[in-house]
Amino acid sequence: MAEVQVLVLHGQGHLLGPLAVIVTKQVLLGRKVVVVHCEGINISGNFYRNKLKYLAFLRKWMNTNPSRGPYHFWAPSQKADGGSCCPQGCVSEAYKKVCLSGAIRRYT
Repeated sequence: MAEVQVLVLHGQGHLLGPLAVIVTKQVLLGRKVVVVHCEGINISGNFYRNKLKYLAFLRKWMNTNPSRGPYHFWAPSQKADGGSCCPQGCVSEAYKKVCLSGAIRRYT
């Protein structure tokens, strides 16, 4: 049985978009990817505009049953998780190989 290669990426100082492209490409090639220090990932563009977009996202909720979503995560690893996957779930099987971590620790 072939051993799966693990790619560990340090997220601090990287832009979210290009980092998501690298992670997606490596996952589709069959590697397992671990991104550490997700709290240091940068988002490019005007800070004020990005803040308005994020606050607009926080205002969204479901009228009939708010527990159904959308879910607003506060952990840096979960924020990066939302920005790096396909919204339609087209790579859901391959995306199970990605591990996002806020701090360096032993990963499985």
